[in-house]
Amino acid sequence: MKCYNCGNAFTSFSGGLELPSDILGNFTINNINYFKCANCGEIFLSDEAWAIADKIEDQLIIDFVSNLPFNKFIGSSKAASILGMSRQALHKHRRIRRGFIYSITLEGKRYYHIDSVNLFKKSGDGRFPLIKKPHKKEKEYIVVTIPPIPSDSFYNPDLQTETIGWVSYANFHPQLLEHSYGN
Repeated sequence: MKCYNCGNAFTSFSGGLELPSDILGNFTINNINYFKCANCGEIFLSDEAWAIADKIEDQLIIDFVSNLPFNKFIGSSKAASILGMSRQALHKHRRIRRGFIYSITLEGKRYYHIDSVNLFKKSGDGRFPLIKKPHKKEKEYIVVTIPPIPSDSFYNPDLQTETIGWVSYANFHPQLLEHSYGN
């Protein structure tokens, strides 16, 4: 089988595979057969593998939704009134039944996530990311103002480096022990 992107042959793999999801971020599937292009990295899954991936993703979504705070869920009559439809229309709505609004069933009653209902009303799709993507940590910088170098400090003309003998600065930032002067 050839890669659709670059035309090279796919290589068969078996094991864990990390797949992207708009709702969950990335999730891992263990013990799955897939094909990967050695040239461009494109991944190909069979229909059976996609069915397994979909089931795992659906189960993870159910697990995450059921662990959301219960005070964020509303009953079907309140959800129907927000959406401007009857309870019967809410329960029979094809997209809502397919999971376009997050819901849980508790003691035979269905409860809908309020943010998901409001999002569905605005856009027709009430799904939102359940896992926040980690932000890249920005580098932290410390700005230190160095006072003028005393005239009695040691100067080495060969290294063109003036040694500063302030121990408190040195313990805080060891690179402040030497201050280089460029020509």
